Amino acid sequence: MINDTCHIYLIAHVVSDRLAGPVKIGITNSLGSRIATIQTGNPREVTIAFSFATPNREIAATFERAFHEVFGAHRLKGEWFDIPPAAALEGMVANIRSGLKHFLGDDEALMRDALSFCGVGEAETLLDGIQAEVARQAGVTVQ
Repeated sequence: MINDTCHIYLIAHVVSDRLAGPVKIGITNSLGSRIATIQTGNPREVTIAFSFATPNREIAATFERAFHEVFGAHRLKGEWFDIPPAAALEGMVANIRSGLKHFLGDDEALMRDALSFCGVGEAETLLDGIQAEVARQAGVTVQ
């Protein structure tokens, strides 16, 4: 069986060991090759902040287009957006959840499997950690 898995990625700049914008949202079948290519043409360090798996390139492209449309007002050029990495990740999670709901309907088992395959739970855990860190730095107690 051929593995057609395609990834939607969020690439961010690394500034003082922290993720920073602008961010790039794109798709690839090879994360390693993609980050190497982007780093070669970028004077600042970049990293894949997160990636979501999809079963094929067509589905990945659908999610990518939806993200680009939602955040179009923040587009710098091509697939680069002037938004913080956490906001981009939050938008990607919402986009994927909404898209899966559209395609899968009310089938909870299929939805659970699709969210797991894509990595949405991992992304939400990462977002929870980011929000907790921001709250900690602001001196807010999170319950």
